[in-house]
Amino acid sequence: MKRGDSDMFKLHEIAVPGFERIFCFKSLLDNIQGIIAVHSTVGGPALGGCRIREYSTFTEGLEDVLNLAEAMTYKNTLLNLPYGGGKAVIFKTSGLNINDTLQVFGNVLNYLEGIYITTDDIGTSVKDMEYLRTITPYAKGILYKGKQIQATSYGVYQAIKAAFFYKTGNKELKGTHVIVQGLGKTGFALCEYLYREGCVLYVDDLNPDLVKKAKEAFGASYINISSEQKISADIFCPCAVGGTITHDFIKKLSVRYIAGSANNQLQHPSFAEILHEKNILYIPDYLCNAGGVIDIFCEGESYSKEYVFEETDKIYEKTLEILEEAEILKTFPLKIADRSVQEKLQQNMFANI
Repeated sequence: MKRGDSDMFKLHEIAVPGFERIFCFKSLLDNIQGIIAVHSTVGGPALGGCRIREYSTFTEGLEDVLNLAEAMTYKNTLLNLPYGGGKAVIFKTSGLNINDTLQVFGNVLNYLEGIYITTDDIGTSVKDMEYLRTITPYAKGILYKGKQIQATSYGVYQAIKAAFFYKTGNKELKGTHVIVQGLGKTGFALCEYLYREGCVLYVDDLNPDLVKKAKEAFGASYINISSEQKISADIFCPCAVGGTITHDFIKKLSVRYIAGSANNQLQHPSFAEILHEKNILYIPDYLCNAGGVIDIFCEGESYSKEYVFEETDKIYEKTLEILEEAEILKTFPLKIADRSVQEKLQQNMFANI
């Protein structure tokens, strides 16, 4: 494989404890810069999305990519996918040209020769991945009959159904009150699944047009998550950016379940135990939102919506498995999921020796 054209960019590494490698890159001609974090390649090449968004400081971008890369390791390992965990962030600036940005990014990926494989994320699309593949083979994400399969949303939906069934014995969600925070490509599609089930929907998004669209499509009601009012419903689905579940947020939260597509939903991992003490069942985010990487895994000759959804149904079974073990051990699901991942990583590490 031909190495990338390093004349287009400067690349240097920084060391971060717990991570295999961290690459910082910057183009030589344009102000295009980003970070690729490789958390682990024990299970295979590090797979994770490329996020393009504004960050106020380099440190903010670094913290985001580190958290996301580690979550990808946990996600891929928990679902037994043949990947490690990684992530890329590119700093969005005014006047940034997406094709020029992808050209630089693609050359960086070629230079790394498959250590990290990228896909779409916030600020990038499957169409961008198609363009990126004209530059590098290390980009995943395809369309099916001209559309992106909503595997992430479907996976969250399956996690919700599994948790609800485990606690109530009821396989139908009809009549449950659900708050969906974030109406991007995963949040809006999740609303559609829940609406078909007969759920009563409440939505919040910074874009009023998306809120209006959800009202018209699903009969949803608007709720301002950031207000001081108490948040009451059966299920809360965080589908926006990470870190929305803070200590103050938990104080005003009155729900029975939390399951959403956002990465790193908890501002701090210890909040999972606080939620448990409040009798709020928190389904680990990296389990809920694993549909996207399952979709990537399914790419190939057999790729179809039916195949992707059949594989994504494993999130339902894995959710039941984790909830059952958590109840037996009288602890919370995140602790069980984390322990399962750590054990698998150790097994894979010894197997590779």
